[in-house]
Amino acid sequence: MWLTKLFEHTYEVSFGSFGILPRTLSGLWGILLAPFLHGDFEHLLSNSFPILLFGTLLFYFFRDSAFRVSVFLWLGTGFWVWLAARAAFHIGASGIVYGLAGFLVFSGILTKNRALASISLIIILFYGSMIWGVFPGENGISWESHLLGGFTGFLLALWYARKYSTPVHDRFIQKEIWEDDFSAPTISSSKIKSITYEYIETDSESDS
Repeated sequence: MWLTKLFEHTYEVSFGSFGILPRTLSGLWGILLAPFLHGDFEHLLSNSFPILLFGTLLFYFFRDSAFRVSVFLWLGTGFWVWLAARAAFHIGASGIVYGLAGFLVFSGILTKNRALASISLIIILFYGSMIWGVFPGENGISWESHLLGGFTGFLLALWYARKYSTPVHDRFIQKEIWEDDFSAPTISSSKIKSITYEYIETDSESDS
């Protein structure tokens, strides 16, 4: 994302026409390219930190499925935007941001896992205002990307909650092994084995 914006800035070009243009054949390319395109540096910055934060949480708690979830969020969000959004160029990675947030929040709720539930609560407390982004509002903002990204994240959380009762993080916690029997009167800390945890430029009418 940053390399693309730096190239546009350096050579004074714009790749906004490579975004998602709903229900057109040429707009299909935007499903792949739109997350790399941003209207300006402010737009880019507003997406960079959440992607870094939510992406880190995704790969920490769901290391075995994080790559697949990322790809499904990217392509799934783009497809829904291409299918259902306004006729305008939609660019930016905010759909993926909402997808990651949705996946993490709903995973914590659906899996009933304490660690993930804590992450869900933190995201809601610090990023709860994101909910207003899914409603039509400011011109040039692709609220459709936000809404459909969150929807995609919810669907993925629902799917993985059915496949895994706990995320990877907890499955490693459950592998804690004791060298001694619990019936012993005391257990010395030296007898506990160490544990390893694996784990829209749019035109002037739309932005993401």
